Amino acid sequence: MAGAGSPPGWRTASGPKGSDGPAVQYLSFSDDGGAFAAGLTSGFTVHESTTKKLGASFGGGVHIVKIVESDAEYVIFVGDGSSPHRPKNKVLIWKQSESDVIIELAFRSDVLGVAVSKDRIVVVTLTQLNIYTFEREPKPIITIDTGKNPKGLCVLSKTRSRPIIAFPSRDDGSLQITDLVRSDGVTIAAHSNGLECLALSTDARQIATASVKGTCIRIFDTSTGDLLRDLRRGVDQASIRCLAFSQDASRLLVSSNKRTHSTIHMFSLTKDDGPKNRHSKLYGLRGLLPTVFSSEWSSCQYRCDSPLSICAFGPNRDTFSIVGFNGMVYVCMVDTSAKSGCRLLTTSGFL
Repeated sequence: MAGAGSPPGWRTASGPKGSDGPAVQYLSFSDDGGAFAAGLTSGFTVHESTTKKLGASFGGGVHIVKIVESDAEYVIFVGDGSSPHRPKNKVLIWKQSESDVIIELAFRSDVLGVAVSKDRIVVVTLTQLNIYTFEREPKPIITIDTGKNPKGLCVLSKTRSRPIIAFPSRDDGSLQITDLVRSDGVTIAAHSNGLECLALSTDARQIATASVKGTCIRIFDTSTGDLLRDLRRGVDQASIRCLAFSQDASRLLVSSNKRTHSTIHMFSLTKDDGPKNRHSKLYGLRGLLPTVFSSEWSSCQYRCDSPLSICAFGPNRDTFSIVGFNGMVYVCMVDTSAKSGCRLLTTSGFL
């Protein structure tokens, strides 16, 4: 969850191949990318890189888990329904210093997504966003009716200077951005296909979007709705479930997932001395040819053997971490001398 728009995370029933331990069901990064949380078939764990910070095991699994900061004082999670004590319609908040659940929020239908900041909690159900204060006794702020949102997509800004929330609108491929203080916003026709993934920059001035087709990633201005960048992941369909801005919004990571592997793409968003995005050889004729020839392609790629993975920058935009559902963590560094634009620094297991 690098940047303010923590990626929604991946949800699956698969775990490390050949492992007799708990399977990974969900992964997400903290906002600063310094730690990640794993929802397991037996509870949850939180890690800094590969160092386990804390964990809780209980009867029943976790299918959504989020942390706001790397210290993981609070862990927000939703059960997978395998235990009556961990149903899918309850959001539970665990406080590390008390080693126990201190808050429960119950809903009439299953919780499909959760977004959280230091002062707000957003709970996503199929047709609603339920927004609460983040305190010992959460108070309801507002409920927003939405179109059907089966993926539970929602991103919440972490900066108080721009308190916005973004979620799919009723029209397929469109995005609604709402200012939670002024109660106004913009609607963006982002893609021609349904939305698959969203991410906000740390300052909440930009939002990245991907559709179920997975060929293009688009970046929009959150105030005006103007298209800022049109980035090309590829020409074949792939599932994009993780988008992550660097802290200074100068780079963007994209995790594209296929049946046997996942590929992390890095795009440069500024014209500094760093790596440059690639263009088609026919880029000079972009006004006369289809849009695929005018798109920007990633400056860096790393392919890992986990078919599902998430990614995030740390404090240094030249390094990024990949966490796979195979139980592995990969740390890469940008290296313009390498053919792929980056190189692997370390790899290790976290289960």
